[in-house]
Order: sequence, then C-alpha cells, then structure tokens
Amino acid sequence: MVWGCIGWNGVGRLVEVEGKTDANQYISILADGLLPSIGDLDIQEEIITKQDNDPKHTFKLAQKWITGF
Repeated sequence: MVWGCIGWNGVGRLVEVEGKTDANQYISILADGLLPSIGDLDIQEEIITKQDNDPKHTFKLAQKWITGF
C-alpha cells in the first residue's frame, strides 16, 4: 500500500506503507511524504488536508501534528 498526495500544481511523493498503521506511523508518513511534497511542488499558500474518518486520521495526536505543521 502507498500513501500519496496531490496539489493544484501536481502530484506529491508516494510513501510505502507497511503493516497496520497507527497514529505514530501516520505522522511519520506525513513527515516523509507531505512535508517534502510541499517543498517539491513549491506550495506557499495555505495547506488544506482532506481525510476520511479512519481512526488514525482522527486520533488527537495526528490531528495535533496536522494543525501544527
């Protein structure tokens, strides 16, 4: 399985996901995929993330990381 992202000006990096993902691994995936993708795509505007209600997306630890980057 892979995690990926898209922006208005292109696609971001893909991150390979191994095993069952918890909040800590999800944060690591975002750090390895989302943050570099923002730089690669030269995104300087406000970042809006869209996620489903998967538990790893809604854990307070993950939400805190997302709102703090």
